[in-house]
Amino acid sequence: MKKYLYMVLLIISSCGYNPVFLNQNINNLEFKNIIFEGDFDLNNKLTKSTGIVQNNLDNTLNEIVIKSIHSITETSKNSKGDVSSYRSNLTVNVEILNREKTIKSKIFSKSFSYGSKNNKFELVKYQNQIKNNLLDQIVQEIILFLSINDN
Repeated sequence: MKKYLYMVLLIISSCGYNPVFLNQNINNLEFKNIIFEGDFDLNNKLTKSTGIVQNNLDNTLNEIVIKSIHSITETSKNSKGDVSSYRSNLTVNVEILNREKTIKSKIFSKSFSYGSKNNKFELVKYQNQIKNNLLDQIVQEIILFLSINDN
């Protein structure tokens, strides 16, 4: 067992493995102004999860506009007319501006289909859990997007 552990450690340390999120430049997550549009709760969770901060004192920083939309659509009904499945869609548009000119932008979108539940309380709880899971996936993509310099 120890041989395998040493082999794995040797391979990882000698192959140049480097965690993606370790070398983030904190300046990439500081913005002069943060503008939110759409779902307030989503935007609040998104900024806390990504570590985006506002710094009004540094005029060299860019601005960021975050637009978020969450929707739940009925995808099918049974013979009685009751909803039998749903689809949750989460879309976040991130736009980085410098003097009101777009530097880079990207739309992040995730969706998930699921069946209905008899208990409405459980259904709403499940839908909120799905919303949070979709947001977590988008947060990872946004962090990568913000950490890549396109200079």
